[in-house]
Amino acid sequence: MKIRLQTNAWWQVLLHVIFMASIVLGGMALFFFVYLPTKTNHGESLTVPDLKGMTLSEAQAYLEERGLQLIVKDSVFKPNTPAQVVLDQNPPPSVQVKEERKIYLTITPQEAPTIPLPRLVGLGFETAKNKLQKEGFLFGNITYEPHLEENNVLKVTYNGETLTQGTLLPQGIRLDLVIGGSIEESFDVPKLVGLTQEEAEAVIHASELEVGVIKYIFDQEEPLGTVIRQYPVARKEIVAGKLQNAQIKVGELVDLWVVGNPEAAPILEEELPNDTLPD
Repeated sequence: MKIRLQTNAWWQVLLHVIFMASIVLGGMALFFFVYLPTKTNHGESLTVPDLKGMTLSEAQAYLEERGLQLIVKDSVFKPNTPAQVVLDQNPPPSVQVKEERKIYLTITPQEAPTIPLPRLVGLGFETAKNKLQKEGFLFGNITYEPHLEENNVLKVTYNGETLTQGTLLPQGIRLDLVIGGSIEESFDVPKLVGLTQEEAEAVIHASELEVGVIKYIFDQEEPLGTVIRQYPVARKEIVAGKLQNAQIKVGELVDLWVVGNPEAAPILEEELPNDTLPD
């Protein structure tokens, strides 16, 4: 007895192959062109907005509305710029990105850093100016006072208060400078003999002069603390028929001889210049 196995014709086999291939290709098409684009937002992109100049809270809200994430990368101090303002961003504005893309920001800090005031007194104006700018300070008012140190910094002030080297200050504040101006005119030497030391020093400062050497000497006839000599002296002279005093210029030194305690060394006449003797 013979058994015959039924086989499909070749065209039937080909039909099955085509059918199976269609199923596979259809599945791949659905995966790549329907399912995958849905998951990856293929073909959909967002334009990165320009965030520079916004506050951190404004930028946060703006990005959240557009499905983007905000990351603060760095903070950099910038004078005259409010706290927590966007200075830079990455990616830059107008770039096309996917949803949920992270946008990295550089902002200004919440508070300005404090730094010590560098040495400025005695420096020339241009040197001091460059030094301040390098440290991140700004210039306020610049005033000039007649002084021997012309064009040099005499004082550094902030809100009317004189500052000293090393004072901790917020970076970016405006500092006022007092600069030595030219001395064009001379004036009469003030008479200080007979005043107390405190009174004499007050007159010297009020006259925009500087206190020079103070030497304490013993004198039985005058009270302690009395000025009995000065240099230059306020000596009167007859010039062109008029009585005039000795002349001095702003910023010059005035030396004083003051009555001290009985243990102070007695003054020797040869220690004084000739024109310091009494009128």
